[in-house]
Amino acid sequence: MSNVINIKYLAVINMMHPHYKSEYFRVFGKKQNFSTFVSYCHAYAKYLLVQSSFDAYEIFIDAYNGVVVQDEEYKLHQENQKEILFGRNYKNLLICDERIQIEKENFRFEKDLENMIFKDFIDYYGDEKSIKRQEYLGFGRSDISINGQFALELKIGKSKRKDVYQTFEYSFDKNIKRVCLIAKEISDDVLKIAEKLNVDCYNYSFVREEETDSYPMGVYFEKVTRSNSNLFDEYLEDVGGVTLFSFYDPLFDFNKEMKKSLEIIESVTSLTSDLNEKRIEKLLVILEENGIDTSKGFLHAANEYLKKVSNE
Repeated sequence: MSNVINIKYLAVINMMHPHYKSEYFRVFGKKQNFSTFVSYCHAYAKYLLVQSSFDAYEIFIDAYNGVVVQDEEYKLHQENQKEILFGRNYKNLLICDERIQIEKENFRFEKDLENMIFKDFIDYYGDEKSIKRQEYLGFGRSDISINGQFALELKIGKSKRKDVYQTFEYSFDKNIKRVCLIAKEISDDVLKIAEKLNVDCYNYSFVREEETDSYPMGVYFEKVTRSNSNLFDEYLEDVGGVTLFSFYDPLFDFNKEMKKSLEIIESVTSLTSDLNEKRIEKLLVILEENGIDTSKGFLHAANEYLKKVSNE
């Protein structure tokens, strides 16, 4: 541990909110410590996420990861763990982006869209209605259903005619009253089929504050078929057509997050240490086979071996 903080660590810490920056120095002082830096930054990144500071979160974790991958301690773990194919954990020292992934104005994964709507339905309806995922209805399994009477099919890209037919198949369930298809884009031909089959359709688009390259605040849903109101319409009317991204956690505790991160660091260190011990054990066997006394430990045995080699 050096007497002054690593200047690269300092650059990352200076990106923090003044309160968290001052707390870091108050608690840990200005001495360089890889473990405290890593654990504190992990906790701070989580804080930004639960506060929905999505752009600041991205900038912070990019800066942090850029510093850590160049750190000698990280490189040490990386080097020592490279020989094992499975179970490497040194990358856990980095901060993974936990936001919903977006590519070219589409959700990258359909499951993210499903999770978002499902969570918001649970928050909105509470115990008033039964919200389920992947429920078998009619001739298929809907992404989301409400009371077994309303089914949603989700597509993250441009919908196809088969998507309408898939959604329509849920209506063959005796309890189903309405079925809906949500997609990034729905063509006029698909809409004609949907209206003929009485499938309600919605487009989704991302909502941003101002800058077009910033991370979205949420998702806007727009009904593109002409039909009577349904449960999803009622929900959209109450939320203004927008579902906000949120990672809010009322139980978030900065110190607990730090503790979790310290446990991660300990597991990484433990694995690296175990691998080193196994290497030393193998080397001791080799040294013994070469007539070297290993009773006084590896370093002594290694020196004895070097003396033997130099004298030969």
